[in-house]
Amino acid sequence: MSEKRVQSRVHISEQPFTVKNWYKHINWFSTTLVILVPLYGLYATQYVPLRRATAIWAVIYYFFTGFGITGGYHRLWSHRCYNARLPLRLFLAFVGAGAIQGSIRFWSSKHRAHHRWTDTSKDPYCALKGFFHAHLGWMILQQDPKQIGRTDISDLDADPVVVWQHKHYGKSLLVSAWVFPMFVAGLGWGDWWGGLVYAGIIRACFVQQATFCVNSLAHWIGEQPFDDRRTPRDHFITALVTLGEGYHNFHHEFPSDYRNAITWYQYDPTKWLIYLLSKTTLAYDLKRFRHNEIEKGRLQQQQKALDQRRATLDWGLPLSQLPVISWDEFQSRCVSGEVALVAIAGIIHDITDFIAEHPGGKALIKGWVGKDATAVFNGGVYMHSNAAHNILSTMRVGVLRGGQEVEVWKEERELYMKDKLGQTVVRANEHVTNPAIGTLHQPTCIHQGLNCVKAYSTQSRLRIRFTMALLRPTFRLYARRIQCCAYSTAPSPVLNVTSVPAPHSGSIRILSFNRPAARNAISRQLLAELTQQINSIHHEGETGATRALILASDVDSSFCAGADLKERATFTQEDTTNFLTTLRGTLTSISQLPIPTISALAAPAFGGGLELALTTHMRVFGSTTTVALPETRLAIIPGAGGTYRLPALIGLARARDMILTGRRVGGPEAYFLGLCDRLIEVTPEEAQTPGAARTKVLDEAVKLAREICEGGPIAIKAALAAVEGCALGEKAENAAYELVVKTKDRDEALQAFREKRKPVFKGH
Repeated sequence: MSEKRVQSRVHISEQPFTVKNWYKHINWFSTTLVILVPLYGLYATQYVPLRRATAIWAVIYYFFTGFGITGGYHRLWSHRCYNARLPLRLFLAFVGAGAIQGSIRFWSSKHRAHHRWTDTSKDPYCALKGFFHAHLGWMILQQDPKQIGRTDISDLDADPVVVWQHKHYGKSLLVSAWVFPMFVAGLGWGDWWGGLVYAGIIRACFVQQATFCVNSLAHWIGEQPFDDRRTPRDHFITALVTLGEGYHNFHHEFPSDYRNAITWYQYDPTKWLIYLLSKTTLAYDLKRFRHNEIEKGRLQQQQKALDQRRATLDWGLPLSQLPVISWDEFQSRCVSGEVALVAIAGIIHDITDFIAEHPGGKALIKGWVGKDATAVFNGGVYMHSNAAHNILSTMRVGVLRGGQEVEVWKEERELYMKDKLGQTVVRANEHVTNPAIGTLHQPTCIHQGLNCVKAYSTQSRLRIRFTMALLRPTFRLYARRIQCCAYSTAPSPVLNVTSVPAPHSGSIRILSFNRPAARNAISRQLLAELTQQINSIHHEGETGATRALILASDVDSSFCAGADLKERATFTQEDTTNFLTTLRGTLTSISQLPIPTISALAAPAFGGGLELALTTHMRVFGSTTTVALPETRLAIIPGAGGTYRLPALIGLARARDMILTGRRVGGPEAYFLGLCDRLIEVTPEEAQTPGAARTKVLDEAVKLAREICEGGPIAIKAALAAVEGCALGEKAENAAYELVVKTKDRDEALQAFREKRKPVFKGH
């Protein structure tokens, strides 16, 4: 097949700019209305003088058409923040057309996609693609419509005003944008050309650029008082430019609120005008989020910021990571004179270097070396300050075996506080409904509902039972459909988290997969728990306590078997897309960690399991380990980074061989290819002994991490950043994956997997 025929099947947005095809990349209709017409207006100002009356009219009509976008297109039709009677809807549709930003249906569908898919490849004006793309690029350059997320606009299609304006948008634009302002100026004070140029063309240009700032500037500058997981921000300057749309962080958290600014001093003229219109009954049913929920979000974000600052400080080694030391061993160390130890509240502290600095003098503190100083430290001699307790926490070296103090202190204490009902305060992203801490379970509400008829009379029960019997198959089907999105409040973790001390300071975090029944296949729960851990390391920042990360397995039979195909078989197309988006984001997040990362593979890693290992900086293999990317045998391709991370690691030719054949590569060959950095010999006896190979490989990974962490923490991170390049090819892989994930061969592969037979592919 020729290169031209291949390119003809690829959307122009996915093809590079060339001298021969550059004009195909341009959306000429939008470019004309957004750039060429305003340039003509700017040119015309040299010949058309600006009269005072025309300038005033242009400003007035600027606010009218701007409100058509902010109060009409945005808050009324996109978000249904309030309802409007027919006269107001007609007015907003007319002046909104004068802003030259498309019909209500077009504008609102794109905006709903922006909210539904914020900061993803399906976001039509994704801020992560750059300021230019979010501001202008998404309009003046061609976009593949298949890449834009779909949304429900059935309510818009049921609105006769929206339908009429969309059908006659060209005429509406012409009249509202240019003819009407020209006629007002011409008939009013004889300035026909001024009305067209200043109140028409130049005015529309300013409205366009102001609106576009919501897509770009509002995701670029400002604060994030309600949520910092996505790009929207609050800023007064943006609000001033956009008629009050600049408090964008609030808006993305509470999109159905008719307000963008919630305090009296914040600039939001759109809110004020909607409120005034409600007093005339033209606007009604104004929606406001509950104040309690708004304040909860604000305080959770403030607490998150405090927690991030807290993570940058040295609070001492966590109690759960301290070794347990007997009383005799504690005293023998002190008698030998090696160190000066003191026990306080069941915790052993090394005060050797602090004796000379003790404010109460050397003699007093030396007198308690090798003893339990709990009472004297807490008021027996002196009631020590909070600062003293903080200093003491950095001297922890162990906990005493036995005693009530040990049992209490070895438990992880929750950060305060309680709410007014005595319940633990819920921090940001720690809700029980958050997938990051949930797990799948079979919903019981439907089955419980089948038995609720007992409370009714006999005749009513008979009717209801007959109806429920007819509907029971439907209910069961529905229960199976929603099984994949229901979460338990008491999940059993499938990711074990441990840590060991790192040289100098901090710790080495170890994340061990633990789904033995599924060979550690990546399920929604496993992905959610992994994402939560990676996010926590990112939140620690550059000076966090985690010095290195190791990915390992608590299962002898597998490091990770890739995606959980049994769970995947229950997914809808949208479920699959959402899962892959999260998986890709998490793997990319691992690859972007500012600390050294290591994978410890003592058992097979296939598909997504190997792609997971490829995200780490280094890999330690056991000699019995096998890895592969077998996706082509399931009628798909590696979709989580394998097509560009593997070639970057072992070279294009070798990667092509592994990906196209899907063959398995053993540990020695992997070491030869450069796929692993350390190869550990696993004897036949060790391979047959439960846990032996895993322990041996993990010990080597920990040893490697400690060796790396012997260097200066800042220097290690700087060196890592210097040698790591940006991953290339992700966009191309995602596009290619979209081509194969919807094929019948893909469905056949899943069906064959369930039926335990060889799939029959037909190439479509």
